[in-house]
Amino acid sequence: MLLNSPANPSGVVYSRDELAALAEVAVEHDLVIISDEICDHWVFGDARFASVAALGAEIAARTVTIGGVSKTFAMTGWRIGWLAASAELASTVTALQSHTASAPSSIAQRAALGALTADLGAELERRRSALDARRLATVQAIGGIPGLRVDGNAEGAFFLLAEVTGLYGKTCAGRAITSAADFAELLLAEARVAVVPGADFAAPDHVRISYTVPPEQLDEALGRLAGFVDALS
Repeated sequence: MLLNSPANPSGVVYSRDELAALAEVAVEHDLVIISDEICDHWVFGDARFASVAALGAEIAARTVTIGGVSKTFAMTGWRIGWLAASAELASTVTALQSHTASAPSSIAQRAALGALTADLGAELERRRSALDARRLATVQAIGGIPGLRVDGNAEGAFFLLAEVTGLYGKTCAGRAITSAADFAELLLAEARVAVVPGADFAAPDHVRISYTVPPEQLDEALGRLAGFVDALS
């Protein structure tokens, strides 16, 4: 069972009760849980992060928890990640990994160690607050554009899914919008705003929007998005 909370692409954060219910299914069917928690620090509003492996020893024994430095510490490209699992499973993963990828560089390892051991609480909270403000601005802006709808309660990570079915049948530059991919392509070509079609995330009628850019760029992009939709015929 593969879990991802906070989730990419929706920004949804599973509650402790939801994780407990999923854990019961895993136990009932003798499943291993792979829990991708790489965005665990980026949780906003009333949401609270919970790790499924912390629900009890029986769940921890069948859970592989995945983390890394790329999201929390903005170290994308350093390629430092980890997993926490039982000794038996971890040794099996290590044997497989050692034959499929080289080790991370010593520089990247030292940098990750520095990030993990430094007192960065105040800085991470500053970044979390800044992301939260951008999240709220994005949700509000999308909610005010006719034909678009934020799908799900985006309370974590730095993504949200916008449903675009309300724009199907509208045209731009003589071309009809019949899919989220059409919408994304035309938005990029006409307004120079990039979003990701949701088909690869099993959300074919949606686009993924990331709000990590600086506020002035985000405001500009959201304004262009609104103008693009308004100009559709």
